[in-house]
Amino acid sequence: MDKTTTTKELRLGNLFKDQLTGEILIIIGITHKDKTFRVLNRDKYPLPNGWKAIPIPLTEQWLIDFGILNSKNWSWNGYTIEYWVEDGDTACFVASADYVHQLQNLYFALTGEELLKGGSNKPSQDNQD
Repeated sequence: MDKTTTTKELRLGNLFKDQLTGEILIIIGITHKDKTFRVLNRDKYPLPNGWKAIPIPLTEQWLIDFGILNSKNWSWNGYTIEYWVEDGDTACFVASADYVHQLQNLYFALTGEELLKGGSNKPSQDNQD
């Protein structure tokens, strides 16, 4: 695991990638001493010796894959994520996320829903076009 990512910022289901192969990894266990990952593409298991989980940089393609850019409530300018809520008064929450797992955590904190690839999360607060 990359040293800049702390256990405090991780949740089960967060996505990372292997530094050697680029294979996507998912966190399936977290303790105060260790993190357990599973390779999403089971055909690529086991990973070669020397594998290392690193954060996945957040890109426009990941936002498309998550269905974020197809939503009225979310916008991204390449640097910050905006989440708009219309509940009587309009409110906007702006945050920065450099990595996919940070976006996953932000999404969960704001919506109470897991952020799933393929846009299959369809949160109740999100008005899909």
